[in-house]
Amino acid sequence: MVSIFARTPAKLILLGEHYVVHGAPAISTALDMFIYGRLDDDGQGLVSLATDRGVKTVHYGVAADPVAGYYRYLLESLGVDRPPSLHIEFEFPVSAGLGSSASLAALIYILLYRWLYMRDPPREEIYRYASEFERMMHGNPSGIDLATVVEGGVILYRRDAGVLDRIVPGEMEGYGILIADTGVRRSTGELVSRVTQNLGGLPSDIRKGLVDTVDSLVMEAWGALGEGRWRDLVGYIRANHYLLRYVGVYIDAADEAVNRLGMEGVYGGKVTGAGGGGCIYVFGDGRELDIARRVLEGFGFKTYRPNIYPYSLY
Repeated sequence: MVSIFARTPAKLILLGEHYVVHGAPAISTALDMFIYGRLDDDGQGLVSLATDRGVKTVHYGVAADPVAGYYRYLLESLGVDRPPSLHIEFEFPVSAGLGSSASLAALIYILLYRWLYMRDPPREEIYRYASEFERMMHGNPSGIDLATVVEGGVILYRRDAGVLDRIVPGEMEGYGILIADTGVRRSTGELVSRVTQNLGGLPSDIRKGLVDTVDSLVMEAWGALGEGRWRDLVGYIRANHYLLRYVGVYIDAADEAVNRLGMEGVYGGKVTGAGGGGCIYVFGDGRELDIARRVLEGFGFKTYRPNIYPYSLY
């Protein structure tokens, strides 16, 4: 029996989430936390998913399951009439703001393409097919999650233009990233709709002012990233935290945790992704990350210490 293997990374939005849906740019990075996949040419068409919620196995023909539906769509699109089985294991939590749906969508397509053609798919094909699953899951996504997973490194992204720039930071002088999973799960589509509604209820000049503020903030942060001004980046992250609080992204536990970090002198913390639970991340030096780990694990959150993943998928 032929088996094919692949892996795809997680993603972390550093600044600009939610506002990116409304035209502001955002900064996002791929992480060296992965989804691992194996395709077995057995003709059974099963999809097995091992996540932080347990193991689930479905047949590709199950109509109500979104992953089965996406797999079925790919099989039909690629003309496969004897479907192989997929075995997929998540190294990071799902539905937690780390790009699990985008990473999974890319992984399944890459496995199928490698099995059919014995080579990696071209970039535009990954985007074409994986975007379909993102639409199934999130309705009208900005596209930043998939772009981060596909491109790797750190990207500057704007919805109407795609990837504006990409860098892979060099030596970060002792700075790094800590992620904490609150354990609370939510729907990205529902959170985006809620924030859109909150913004829509504001006077147009205030709404435009918020989007313009995030635009300036993100561009300043991009400059800091490129120039290695890590302490300045901490300040931009803190400012973005307050702008996200304003539009109703935080649950009480996440808000309290970020406030506690500030009381301990750690200021580079905020939610990432849709919010409403999911993950918090902290950017800081080694001392700050040690404090952050203690504080966040004290809230009962599971912590991770990933690095930037610099490689593209094509």
